[in-house]
Amino acid sequence: MIDSNNQSGVFFEQGGNDNNWNRPNLVAGCDPSKADHSKHQWINASCFVAPPPGELGNASRVPATGPDFVNTDFSVIKEFALPRKEMGLNFRAEFFNLFNHPQLGLPIADINQPGFGAVNSTVNNPRLVQLALKLSF
Repeated sequence: MIDSNNQSGVFFEQGGNDNNWNRPNLVAGCDPSKADHSKHQWINASCFVAPPPGELGNASRVPATGPDFVNTDFSVIKEFALPRKEMGLNFRAEFFNLFNHPQLGLPIADINQPGFGAVNSTVNNPRLVQLALKLSF
């Protein structure tokens, strides 16, 4: 989680990427992972607040994680013998993301952005099927 409105007085530009972010404060006793995943809300936004001006946030580096990546690929290969011994026919069917499971992206990590904690993107492809036929001689 990040707080892009850094009011700590400390500037973090050492990496050369100008990402001058601070961490937010984690509300005591609040579980950041308890959110309504059915509505694509992956992080409990009420668990994070901006730190007071002049202070660094107390949230850990990764206080919550995003959705899991679940993917199943499958392939079937069949070799057919042809009348000539030196010839063969190879059929292959490959399925990527066989069960067409949606792969959700990372949640919005900036407490100052609208939709903080929500997932609004997908990654990976939908189900793809690839067929191939190879004649060897």
